[in-house]
Amino acid sequence: MSAVPAQVTAVVMVDRAGMQVLEDFYFLTLRRVGRFYWRDFRKPAADDNVAVYRFAGRPSFAPTTAPMYWKATMQLERLTTVNGHFLLDFYDDTTWPTT
Repeated sequence: MSAVPAQVTAVVMVDRAGMQVLEDFYFLTLRRVGRFYWRDFRKPAADDNVAVYRFAGRPSFAPTTAPMYWKATMQLERLTTVNGHFLLDFYDDTTWPTT
């Protein structure tokens, strides 16, 4: 059985410097590795909820009504969740696993 990456669309507002950072991240930083860690937005807000993503395509930019800002749209694939607890059996302080 193989996992199918989840398709995610992320939209952020950026200024010109943010556009440059995002393009450098896409073209330079990820050119060889392709994968990066970012918050797993499907889980409750906690700092340790992280997932592995990769870009499904180049980020796109569209002007907004706010002066000097653009809407950056990123098509991402969420590959896996980095952390979590996957118990083989249920137990507590008095009942230990039987597996």
